Amino acid sequence: MFNTNNNLIADDKSPDEEESKVEITNEQDPLSAQDVMEEEQISEDDVHTIPTRFLKSKSLPKKKGRVSWIVLGIVIFVVLGLVIMAAVIFLMKQKGEKSPVVEDPLVNLNLMPPVNENQNENQNENTNQALETAALRDQRRLQDITELRSALELYFNANEFYPNSLSNLTSGYLSIIPENPLPGGEQYTYLTSTDKLNYQLTFVLEEGTSFGNLRLTAGKYETTPQGIFPYSEEPPVNNNTNSGNETPEPIKPTMGLDSDGDLLSDIEENVYKTNSILPDTDGDSYQDAEEVVNLYDPTKAGSARLIDSGLVTAYYNYEYSYSVLYPTSWVVRSLTPNKSEVIFTSSNGEFMEIIIQPNPLGLSALNWYINQNSTIDTSGFTTLLVDGLPAIQTADGLTTYLAVGTNIYTISYNIGVSQQMYFYSTYKLFLRTFSFKYIGPQSDGDGDQEPPGNEGLGEITS
Repeated sequence: MFNTNNNLIADDKSPDEEESKVEITNEQDPLSAQDVMEEEQISEDDVHTIPTRFLKSKSLPKKKGRVSWIVLGIVIFVVLGLVIMAAVIFLMKQKGEKSPVVEDPLVNLNLMPPVNENQNENQNENTNQALETAALRDQRRLQDITELRSALELYFNANEFYPNSLSNLTSGYLSIIPENPLPGGEQYTYLTSTDKLNYQLTFVLEEGTSFGNLRLTAGKYETTPQGIFPYSEEPPVNNNTNSGNETPEPIKPTMGLDSDGDLLSDIEENVYKTNSILPDTDGDSYQDAEEVVNLYDPTKAGSARLIDSGLVTAYYNYEYSYSVLYPTSWVVRSLTPNKSEVIFTSSNGEFMEIIIQPNPLGLSALNWYINQNSTIDTSGFTTLLVDGLPAIQTADGLTTYLAVGTNIYTISYNIGVSQQMYFYSTYKLFLRTFSFKYIGPQSDGDGDQEPPGNEGLGEITS
C-alpha cells in the first residue's frame, strides 16, 4: 500500500516537473541523455557500423606530412651536392692526367712522365740488344762522327788550329771521346796536317745507313772539314799547299821580343826573374838563356842550381816513367786519365806538350814518323839526343820524337798562330831535362835518386 502510493505520487507529477527533471539530467550527463533519445528514435534495422579508417584518433599531430617533405628535400640537396662534387673532382683529375704534347722530348725533359727503375732497366736491356744489330751500330757511328766534327770545329774556332789528338777535346768540348761500337767496324782514326789547319777522321760502316738525304753504303769513310767522303789513302794536306802531293818548306817561327839579346824573350825573363835589359843578370859572364838551359840559376853567380831556385818544378809521370822540369809559374794538366798526354801552359797561352803514342813494332822514331806521314818530306829533320837516346826533330824545331820500347814520346812546343816563339829557351829546357832516370816512389814523390839537376855537368855549354 505504501509502495503503491509512492508510485502514484510519482506518476502524479506535473509535466513541468518532468521537464525540469529531464533538463537536470541532461546537464549532468548530456551524452547519455542524447543516446537515450536516439535509441528511442532509431530502430534496430537502422544500425550501421563506421569504417575503421575513420576511427583514427583526432589527437595525432597534423604536421607529420610537412616534416617528411623537409627531410626529403634535405636528402635530395645533399645527394645533388655530392654528385656535383664528384663530377668536379673527376674533371679535374682528367685534366691533370692529360700530358702536354711535346714534339721533341729533348726540348723540355721536365715534361716527360716519370719512369720507374724497372722501366729504366728494361730500356737499357733493349738498348744493349738493339746495338747488337749492324744497322744501329752504323747509326751510332754517324752520331759519334757528327759529335767529333762539331767539337773539332769549336776547338778550331777557339784556337785557329785543329788539335794534335782527339783527347784534347775533353778539355771543354766533349765529356768523353766516343769509340767505335763493337763488334764490327774499326776504331776511329784521327790525323792532322802539319800546319794543323786540316784533319782526316776515318770510320767504317758495316751495313750502311742514311745520313740526312745521303745514303751511305757499307765501307770505309773519311770526314774532313769539307764533309764526308769515301776513304782515300792520302793523309790530310796543308791548306796552304798548291798541290795535294806537295809539302811546302816549313817556315821556322821567329823569336819573340828580346830586348837584351840573351835568347830569353822579355816574357821569358819574367818567368826566371831575370833583367830584360841585361843579358847577364848575375854578372858571372854567362848569358841568362845559357844558364837556364844548362840548369843553373841565372839570378845567382857561381854554381847555384836551377832546381834549388824555386823557379822550376819537377814533374813526375809514374805511368810512363819519365820526369821533366817546367817553370813553377806554369799550369800542368793531364788531358787523359792515364796521363798519356800532358800539357804545361804558360801565362800567354803557349804550351809544351808531351804525348805518348803506341809503337808496337818498335820502330825508330824516324821510321815510325814516315809510316804515319808517308808524304811528308823529312829531309829537313835533324837528329839530337834526349836523355842520351837518339831522337828526331822537325824542320821548324818545335816537335821532337823519341822512340823508347813500344812507345813514341813526342815533346812539342805549341806557339798557336802568332808565329813568334816566346819560350824557345824553355822548350830547350824541357828537352834538356826530360829523363827516365829520376823517378822516385810514387807515394811521396821523393826517392833515393835526385830530381833533374846539374849532375855530370862540368861547365856550361851553349
